[in-house]
Amino acid sequence: TLKLGGAAEGEDVDVVGEVNLLTIATIAAAVLGVDAARGSGDADGDVDFAGLYAEFLAFLGPTNHVVRFAFNAIPDALRPLIFPRDARREQRLRCMIRGFIRRRESELAAELALGDVASGIENAVASRSAPLLDGMLASNRRMSEQVRMSEDELVSQALALVFAGNTTTLSLICSALLDLARERRAVLDEVRKELAPLALEILDITRPAGDRATKWDDLAAQKLMQRIDNLPYFDAVVREVLRLTPPAGVTLRVPLADDEIGGFKIPAGSDMTLPIRAIHRSEQFWGPDAEDFVPERWLDERNDDPKKFAGGRLHPLVYLPFGAGPRICVGSNFARLQAKVVLATILTHYEVEIPPKFQEPDLDGLVQIPHGLKLRFRARE
Repeated sequence: TLKLGGAAEGEDVDVVGEVNLLTIATIAAAVLGVDAARGSGDADGDVDFAGLYAEFLAFLGPTNHVVRFAFNAIPDALRPLIFPRDARREQRLRCMIRGFIRRRESELAAELALGDVASGIENAVASRSAPLLDGMLASNRRMSEQVRMSEDELVSQALALVFAGNTTTLSLICSALLDLARERRAVLDEVRKELAPLALEILDITRPAGDRATKWDDLAAQKLMQRIDNLPYFDAVVREVLRLTPPAGVTLRVPLADDEIGGFKIPAGSDMTLPIRAIHRSEQFWGPDAEDFVPERWLDERNDDPKKFAGGRLHPLVYLPFGAGPRICVGSNFARLQAKVVLATILTHYEVEIPPKFQEPDLDGLVQIPHGLKLRFRARE
């Protein structure tokens, strides 16, 4: 539950810190099937997963980018000697995830009273509410011994999914709140006009269970989320936020074979950087208003030129908030939906305002999370 309104009157709120607690809880449940505030039952079980992850995320922040580069560049065996505190955080996270994996396999086997853990997992995956970890375990069990992932590799995959799923959604939500607070009254009014028919339901479902006017089951909650997801102007706002502030400002690729693009020869093994943020703001592809926040560019009535693609862009591959092709982010739809639901909840409950002594956040990080972002939230009447 967000506590944005819990700040004293006139107090600035650490938006990244507050939103991160929500997004990590959601992604931990979706990927690992655990309560992010509950320990794994290992030696580190008294440390909550969300709190430990928040410390890990702070290490990836903009003020530590030189140290972070050095941390990632040195061999694993040397990290505890050079960066003992940060190496311990990573190892404790891995230890907790390892505990989640072992417990999940044991729980599924016990619940289904099956000796074959793989069969139990596959039956559980058929449930729509099963965490992604269940599917990963089932897939791994089906692999031959030669290609099956080890427990350490499963831990790494799970940690990567948690990190990618949390940071992309965190970036999108915080960037959207900042964009909407920047004198975008007309945009905010239009979003709230779309949300108005759903406002009572949003207010009700976010109350404590005993105070709700309606009994919400999973199906009813899913239908509400789908209605939020289908709001056209709200969707255009989210797309525009992703255009101006994509979760990853750049992406890296290494060609496996010699290639040639646009007359440039690219040897195999070259380090290639794709500047997503620069492409998203290029007038060459988006027109003279490329630097402006214009959600209307994503609405159908704006796009009547058959030579242009959605958003008015001149090529389909100049909009890459989650990448493209076979390596596109597997959680892109999840990130967008979660961000819309969180934003709809915040905008229904609060007015979002820029503080008088506002300082621009720093986006110079691995993911474009606006670290240091401070906003004010005033409860709506």
